[in-house]
Amino acid sequence: MVGFAYDLLRYECYLGNIGFNRWRQSQEGEGQVVVFSGEAGVGKSRIVEEFRSQLEDNTYGLIALSCSPFHTNSALYPVIDCLIRVMEFRRDDPIATRADKLDAFIENLELPLADIAPYLAPVLLETDLDRYAVPQGSPEEHRNKVSEALLALMLAQSRLLPMIMIVEDAQWLDPSSEEFLGLLIERLRSLRIFLLVTARPEFQPRWGSHPHLTTLTLNRLSRSDSSALVQNVTGGRDLPEAVLEQIGTKTDGIPLFVEELTKTVLETGLVEERDGRYQLVGPLNELAIPASLQDSLMARLDRLAQVKDVAQLAAVLGRRFSQSVLAAVSQLGSDELEAALNQLVEAEVLFQSSLPPAASYEFKHGMVQETAYGSLLKSTRQRYHRDVAEALEADFPETATDEPELLAHHYSEAGLAEAAVPCWRRASRRATERWASAESVGHVERGLELLDTLPDNAARAEQEMPLLLDLVAGLRILDRYDEALAALDRAQTVAERYQRIEDLSQVHYFRGSIYFPMGDIEGCLAEHELARENARLADSPEKEARALSGLGDAYYMRGRMAASHRHFDECVELARAHELAAIEPPNLAMRGHTQLYLNQLEAGRADTLKAAELAQQQGNERAEMVARGSCAGKLLFDTGELDQARQSCQRAIDLARGLGARCFDPVNQVIIAKVALIEGRRDEAIALAEEAVATTRETGPRFAGPMALGTLALVSDSEEVRRQAISEGLAILDSECVSHNYLWFYRDAMEACLLAGNFDGVEALAQAAADYTSSEPLPWMDLLIARARTLAQAATAPDEGTQSRLRELRDQAAEVGFNVLLPSFDVAMAD
Repeated sequence: MVGFAYDLLRYECYLGNIGFNRWRQSQEGEGQVVVFSGEAGVGKSRIVEEFRSQLEDNTYGLIALSCSPFHTNSALYPVIDCLIRVMEFRRDDPIATRADKLDAFIENLELPLADIAPYLAPVLLETDLDRYAVPQGSPEEHRNKVSEALLALMLAQSRLLPMIMIVEDAQWLDPSSEEFLGLLIERLRSLRIFLLVTARPEFQPRWGSHPHLTTLTLNRLSRSDSSALVQNVTGGRDLPEAVLEQIGTKTDGIPLFVEELTKTVLETGLVEERDGRYQLVGPLNELAIPASLQDSLMARLDRLAQVKDVAQLAAVLGRRFSQSVLAAVSQLGSDELEAALNQLVEAEVLFQSSLPPAASYEFKHGMVQETAYGSLLKSTRQRYHRDVAEALEADFPETATDEPELLAHHYSEAGLAEAAVPCWRRASRRATERWASAESVGHVERGLELLDTLPDNAARAEQEMPLLLDLVAGLRILDRYDEALAALDRAQTVAERYQRIEDLSQVHYFRGSIYFPMGDIEGCLAEHELARENARLADSPEKEARALSGLGDAYYMRGRMAASHRHFDECVELARAHELAAIEPPNLAMRGHTQLYLNQLEAGRADTLKAAELAQQQGNERAEMVARGSCAGKLLFDTGELDQARQSCQRAIDLARGLGARCFDPVNQVIIAKVALIEGRRDEAIALAEEAVATTRETGPRFAGPMALGTLALVSDSEEVRRQAISEGLAILDSECVSHNYLWFYRDAMEACLLAGNFDGVEALAQAAADYTSSEPLPWMDLLIARARTLAQAATAPDEGTQSRLRELRDQAAEVGFNVLLPSFDVAMAD
């Protein structure tokens, strides 16, 4: 192509010294990333194209991701678009056929189908199939699993051939695709993958710096370089000096503009060839040469007057478009349209990127499409967008279903808010189904912007409430709490104005659920009570059950285990009465967990194991993880079923790591560590406790930090480690923590001090534990406090009543099934 020889000369240091060197490193298993950054028209795409042309065929695999300004909120759009092409999905393929192709693709890469297909199927097939059992979990966990599945595909392909992955126009990446590329970059160092990215300067990725990532900024051409590029366009024939001077001044070193302006000069008859050079035909008017790149591109379109309308209509479809969609909205017959497209290709406005029967075209450059689109009158542009939207719904229903955000975009640009808003909500729900919360929020916000243009009435509220609740759901997942609370204030106003009681229950539930991680427990309790009250008024058992669950969580956070148990119990019974199957397992697990602290160990054990079984049957991996680990693991440990406790907690760890939920590892590791200590494997116990502490320092100490430190103090054989662990644990407890930290830290720290002979420490910790539970005494902690104090007395100043108190405490422990304590009583009474 004209200009390539010069472009390659200009960037030989990039391609030769950097690009190809990075590619060679990647081929040897040292993956590399090169990002070309520069303004529009500076030559990024040309460098990539020339780079590809220099490679040997059949020595590498290619993955090309093309980003689009129409899909900046379409989750994984360029990734999905690429995979659909690679797997050869056809528009008329039934879903089952596409599923077969997906399965075959995964199996050909020798990957386990069960680990990959359930997470890619919802993304690629746009529907659920019975053949794929997608485990339940949080959106973040599912998003992680999708990324892991995509990474597994990349890794498997790179084992077969070195891979080149090209991402063009990264400034239009959707958040999920950007996140996926960030994960790929982190792991790419040891893979045979070369990632080449082009982007405009405004693209500021959140990938951070890596030793294997190189960013190159492409600057504008110097005046002499511009002149050399002009020579390439003219075939080596000189232009008059005055013309060359205007081209150099007006183009300001932008290669695309240099090329376009030179072509304009040649095509408009300003010069003619004489004796191997170009000469002016007449006087040179300052206005004869366009003053901007847009003016130059517009002049090119104006010279194609007979087909200009086709280019403008195509521009409404985007930089890339299919002939079939264009034909559905064009007034031209098929032969006339074919001829017009051929003329645009010959004029280098378009190039054909695929052949019939699925012919598709692409504007030569994004700025060409932008110029054609920008030249439309507003009324014409809106009419074209309306025509496209109606054609998509009538003639391409699969596109309207699979890409609701595209339909929403066209209705929005057509000025048809009432038609656009439901499409934006469908796009939001579709993004949620793909576990893409950022994109979901973006779609909802577009819908709400349009709703603000409509009259404020009950009909608008019918659309506004679900959008606001969807917005809050997405913002919660993204931890954007202040924005979520503001949206809830708006939603509450709408719900109260139009007496939408069930929606009002959901508003209070969401607000309480947001106050919980913010540490506002009083606010959390108040909001969940209001949610429950409104759920009852609306006769909604499901929302009442969820409010009860929220209340149980809030009381658990405060250490009010009896109150927590009552609410979880009501929740479980309500779920069973109304067959709310999804609500039962997580709340049944928590009902059993809270029974531990009420010394109802057998009932708690039965509940937690049943909850784990139900969760497993439902494919709810998160609920199963919590039930087996944090809940059943503790109960099995305290009932003295050590092997079962270890197995249950290990299963929870495996599930947590599969879900990417590392913060749950420590609560399971500490149980396994204490089992190892009891069974005489101190080194293993210490290693596990140290790993648990390290994880809490990475993920945050409030969930399990003191619990892990208490276990480290217990299992360590170093007095210094024990002292530091207790000191650090107490310091963390001075801030707000989840209640299990207080209960389990005091328990293990008291035990550590007993074993070390630090009886003053035992008393101080026992008093701290008693103070913590004073507002609602817990039989479990009361027994542990009495045991610690009595064992300390037996070791320091036994009296006539010591043995009888030990025997009474042992009998209490045996009666409730607190069997793990019994050996310590037996040893103390024998002494």
